[in-house]
Amino acid sequence: MFTSRPLFSLALSVLVGELLFCPEIPLSLRFILLLSYLFYLKLILQKKKQTLLLLSLFVFFFSSLHFQLVLSHFQRQQAAVEQLLPFRCTLKGTISYISENEKNYKLSLENCRLDSSFGAMPKNLNEEQSKKWKARNHLSFQKIQAYLKKSETTEGKGMTKADIAAKPPFYPGEIILLHGKCLEIHSAMNEGEFSFLQYAKGEGIEAVFLAESSEKIASNTAPFLKLLYEIRWQISKDLEHLYPHSESSACSFVSPPMNQSAFLKSLFLGEKSALPEEERSLYQEAGIGHILAVSGLHLSLVSGASFSLLRFLGMGINSASLLSSFFLLSYALFTGASGSTLRAAIMLLISFLGKSIGRGQDRISSLSLAIFLLLSFHPLYLYSTGFQCSFFTLFLLLLLSERDGKEERKLLSKKWEKAVKKRQFQSLVLLPRKCLEASKTLFLFYLGLFPIFAILQYSFPTFAPLLNLLLLPLLPFFFLLGFLSVLFLHLPSISFLSAFFAHALSVLLTFFHRLIEISLQLPYSSILLGKMKF
Repeated sequence: MFTSRPLFSLALSVLVGELLFCPEIPLSLRFILLLSYLFYLKLILQKKKQTLLLLSLFVFFFSSLHFQLVLSHFQRQQAAVEQLLPFRCTLKGTISYISENEKNYKLSLENCRLDSSFGAMPKNLNEEQSKKWKARNHLSFQKIQAYLKKSETTEGKGMTKADIAAKPPFYPGEIILLHGKCLEIHSAMNEGEFSFLQYAKGEGIEAVFLAESSEKIASNTAPFLKLLYEIRWQISKDLEHLYPHSESSACSFVSPPMNQSAFLKSLFLGEKSALPEEERSLYQEAGIGHILAVSGLHLSLVSGASFSLLRFLGMGINSASLLSSFFLLSYALFTGASGSTLRAAIMLLISFLGKSIGRGQDRISSLSLAIFLLLSFHPLYLYSTGFQCSFFTLFLLLLLSERDGKEERKLLSKKWEKAVKKRQFQSLVLLPRKCLEASKTLFLFYLGLFPIFAILQYSFPTFAPLLNLLLLPLLPFFFLLGFLSVLFLHLPSISFLSAFFAHALSVLLTFFHRLIEISLQLPYSSILLGKMKF
């Protein structure tokens, strides 16, 4: 099944090439992985695919070398930052992405330069002093994450709080100068805790900077990114206006979500920094934390809705696919373009390409191309937990779809779709078989997810399959009601509809949150596994 897919072989070569040189993986596991990969290469050789074998070996050695070089560069950057920790520094960089919560701005800066001295190198330094000065100044970094308190924003001196609230103080593409201190990137202090070091590796963050003041140096040079950010910022303010944080519920018989606007920002905009930690932990414990990360489910809803709407309006398949691809990429940039988002974007772009040329899509090959491209251009995605979960879960789903009885399941689905389309309700006798097959797939899927829950979360949410089965169908309604509530807010003549849709979504979110609370109150809702050894 796999040797007939060249893209799978290339993706596997990239992945194994990096895993074998990943220092966090035990040597015994790496040895088993190497033996498995050699066995796979033997299967390719038996199929007499010498070209694929040579190409796979080339990709394997290239990815191994590339991974080691990138990891070594990251470690050197960490050593350089350690020398700057005691000093106040200046940071100059180009803003690539902005997120915020009630107190802080979080800025992702690219093409950065760090200096601990506020001027040129003194001329009277000896050789040793000169060496130390150079080790602490004019240091280049590809990506730095900076935090700035909102009260410290100095953009446009003389601006009032009302001015700052009326428009964003920063835009992507602007070059800014920050004054402050570097922070040490810590790994997890205890087992099971969040490791910021692993997160920084996965996101390519080479340093973290706590800014005390800011100064804009150059104006915006990325008009499209600026437009996307203005739309994103306006939607964020609209959500705060429509869904204010309140202790009172729309329905008296349930308790409200802790912060509906923060949840919707995370769901629609990928803005997780505004979500309270206790609420984020609640979703993770229930086994539905994946809905907070913008990934394939969100992108497929956006791109699928735009494609269907364009086709309904009479646009041709090629034009609709092209325009939907544009919306898809815009939404990926709009939400931060994480590893899981890029994976979904690549696969959906391939799907639109297939529709344009009248070809079907082999999803395993599409997934293989996504992992090949992402790990080739950014090898440290290997450390990203979101990247790991996104690829693992989708690959598991695709494996389940390829198991025995695939043709029978396809025939059953076609019969069901035909019966629903023609409203032949007597054909609902298919329902028990379809429910049984869906339940079987769901059970096998969560059985396959058991190892990743055990390794990453140290616990297993018992009722997560049932909870996802109940809640995932609600997501399209979340998107639809949220979109309509924001849209009608900017149409003065019918703005009253905005409050109606916002109230409907608020009630739905309250029901959603209450279901999660009930699932966690049931006996054996979460099985604590502890740290499991490889």
